[in-house]
Amino acid sequence: MRRFIVTAALLLGLTAITAEAQIKFGIKGAFTYTSLNLKEATWNDMVDSKTGYNFGAALNIDLPLGFAIQPEIAYIQTGSQLEFDVPILGKQTVDLNVGSLEIPVALQWGITLGPVRPFVQCVPYLTIPLAHTMKVNSETLKLENNDDLWSKVNGGVGVGFGLDVWKLQLSCRYKWDLGNIVQFDGQSAGDIAGEAISAMKEESKMSGVEVSLALFF
Repeated sequence: MRRFIVTAALLLGLTAITAEAQIKFGIKGAFTYTSLNLKEATWNDMVDSKTGYNFGAALNIDLPLGFAIQPEIAYIQTGSQLEFDVPILGKQTVDLNVGSLEIPVALQWGITLGPVRPFVQCVPYLTIPLAHTMKVNSETLKLENNDDLWSKVNGGVGVGFGLDVWKLQLSCRYKWDLGNIVQFDGQSAGDIAGEAISAMKEESKMSGVEVSLALFF
């Protein structure tokens, strides 16, 4: 009997939450500014940030007490740049770009103030890398489809804030990858590429800022 009462109470609670929830579908675009975090401090001195982008779709599920859940799916382009000083050759630039399918789930809490709703958010995410491009001095290397070089799945967490105004949502997140983008243990082709991959073998986590604008219907 006690189990029945508990189960009934849970079902009633879920029904009430579902009844109050408002679900909105939206499209989203964003700019990113990311860089690699490497294990050795000397390597990090050679790393520069790069701009990227993402675009996709989102569901915003409005819950009681100011909470909302926002699952998303997006194609995201991130990257970083490394610069090496090589004897005789001088400065060598390595550009890394990673295209991934990203699945974030944002947990938001905010307060409705008339037509606007400011909120804070915590955003765990899963990424599935789809394409990698490495360029040495603008020359593309054939490493895009090397399954032994790149990690097949990654993920991380983001924190940030945002603002809902009418059907628009402006959001800013700082994101940290928890896994490495490189899983390679061997030697790479090309001296400069080898230097770059060697720097990324022990730790190669991407992090950076994402600023997005979404339109909900």
